[in-house]
Amino acid sequence: SQKIWIDLLMAAFCTVSFYYFTKALKEPRRLLFGLSGAFLGVATITKLPALLMVPVLLGLYFYQHRKRERPLPSYLGDLLAFGGPAVLISLPWFAAFYSHYGLFVPTWTQPDAQMLEHYPYVKMVASRPWYYFFMELTLLNPAILMLGVLCVVKRATLRFEEKSVLLYFFAILLAFTALGMNGHTYQMRFLTLLVPAIYLLWGGLLREHTRILIALSLVFMVPNAYTSAYYTFNYRYPDIFSVWELLGLI
Repeated sequence: SQKIWIDLLMAAFCTVSFYYFTKALKEPRRLLFGLSGAFLGVATITKLPALLMVPVLLGLYFYQHRKRERPLPSYLGDLLAFGGPAVLISLPWFAAFYSHYGLFVPTWTQPDAQMLEHYPYVKMVASRPWYYFFMELTLLNPAILMLGVLCVVKRATLRFEEKSVLLYFFAILLAFTALGMNGHTYQMRFLTLLVPAIYLLWGGLLREHTRILIALSLVFMVPNAYTSAYYTFNYRYPDIFSVWELLGLI
């Protein structure tokens, strides 16, 4: 778990769920909503932060249908097709967890005073500033800043897909920031849910500039490759730090 985090598997399932959901919004088919819900259910029993996707996906659904006049049963059918598989897959886990602990969601993810006192690492990640995720994301991969510039420059021509990914990105980022401000910890591995959004935005915004996309990808691949190699052979840190921090430059 020090080298290959379960967060990565959760992010993969969430990516597939997001893909089928946005596809269903463009091609209204209950099967696509069902597949999205099924993968979200699998993501949830992989790791609970996947539940943060639920308000994001529902927000996308109602935004896409804000001007459409459809009978109420039609909307309910879409939501049941999505929510049914998600609930059926995740419910046994919640039931088993409740029968053992008497809770549906673990409360010990928020460190208490005793944990902060006895575990220096937990104290460190709990005392990070509220803007830590924003700052560390740009240090880990400066491409984040370029993505922001591209989104501003091309805001008038953004397609529904790019807007959806942007909503997904900021909703997840703000949710984890809010959790950190309310007594939880700031750990970069939580943000693996954002990795698919970053790559989807790169591909979408530069879809007509393949050479530029390839060149920028290679440039930003260098620090990421160094960081990956470092963690492969040195797993002292149960969190992700940028190459600049690992080299002692920051």
